[in-house]
Amino acid sequence: MGGASAGQVERRLTPCSVLVVGSSNTDYVLAGIARLPQLGETVLVQGPKVSFQVTPGGKSANASISSSRYFSGRNDGTVCLIASVGKDENGRNALQNYEREGVFAALSKQSGEEASGVALILVTHSGENAILVAPGANSILTPDDFQDHAADGQGNVRLEELRTASVVLMQLEIPMDTVRWVADALFTPPLPALGPLLLLNLAPLGADVTEAMLEALFAHSPIIIVNELECKQLMKTLLASNPEEVSVALNQAEQGEWRGCQTRVMERAPSLRALIVTLGAAGACALHRFGARVASESSALTETSTSRMTLEWLHEPAELLPDFGPVVDTTGAGDCFCGVLAAALAEELAKRCQQTARPMKSSPTTGVVDLDAKEFGRAFRFATAAATLSVTRKGAQQSFPKREEVERFIRQLQKRPAAPSVPVQSAASPFGYTALH
Repeated sequence: MGGASAGQVERRLTPCSVLVVGSSNTDYVLAGIARLPQLGETVLVQGPKVSFQVTPGGKSANASISSSRYFSGRNDGTVCLIASVGKDENGRNALQNYEREGVFAALSKQSGEEASGVALILVTHSGENAILVAPGANSILTPDDFQDHAADGQGNVRLEELRTASVVLMQLEIPMDTVRWVADALFTPPLPALGPLLLLNLAPLGADVTEAMLEALFAHSPIIIVNELECKQLMKTLLASNPEEVSVALNQAEQGEWRGCQTRVMERAPSLRALIVTLGAAGACALHRFGARVASESSALTETSTSRMTLEWLHEPAELLPDFGPVVDTTGAGDCFCGVLAAALAEELAKRCQQTARPMKSSPTTGVVDLDAKEFGRAFRFATAAATLSVTRKGAQQSFPKREEVERFIRQLQKRPAAPSVPVQSAASPFGYTALH
């Protein structure tokens, strides 16, 4: 496992479908409480619904598990995780858990400098949660760990893994310098034939993340995933130079006009491939940019090339069915969504490559592979269904469904009478819209 010399790591025969770079934690979960405490308040919790568990977690680790379960029982996808854990019991347990789940984590870093990361999670009996994270060893996963002078001798092997992945997913529970370095390394020639496709879950997103940091990441045409609070912070950061626009955007968010919010962000960041907002009980919505691209001489897309593309807005509700139970625990639902989306997109890329019997077409200057509306839509809907199903079970990783469970859930949803279509009016925008529900 992690920490061995490069020569001791068993190499896989094929590049991984999904590579997750980020955090690995241990979750300490107190669930079934009546309400969350206020600041300065001590609350005695007791009763038959109250439980305490210690479970594996971390946003990136969770996502890798949900990706692996998407590919469960199939030979057409592999999932890898590069994280950092301490040389302690929590770290050892985490690495063993990845092995059990079929996640290749042999290149994860083990260090005696810091304890493994931990998360303290409170969950009410209605399923709402509050989370505190102590990053520990996650904070020392650095760009050096991907280079040939890495202290554990694994740098070049990690970089090779990174450069050959089809889809790379990252969150912000590791240093921002590392996230930026990995994103840059992905698009340094020579590029792999299949991909790369970059997914960024901007979580947690605080005020310390600057506009310049985001612009550096957005230049690589990622798919961005945020929740409602993170979307508001994203707008505050990107639109900070225009306080009036920030006020209007936040008002749109309060009114649930997420398409308008997404439009503002996509216009401000023309190189983004898609912006997804997860909406809890309301499901998720996405604004996806696709169509003919004009390659520019720079790494970022130009206004001209972007304006020739199409924007498609999708909203997928989080519909529950009696046979699958009510909402029990929302912990990890967003991570489940991210991991399944990454795996489903990797599968879509592989399918198209097989159908055309040639490598995916990507821009020679940006390295960006274009996903069409059907490919993106299938992956988006499957990820939403998987996350919806996960909230009917307790915990994070233990709640993540396998592929066949999600497929059964979707089949049951499709048997229900179709809901009436709701027309979506286009906001003032230079782009054309296709609205799908």
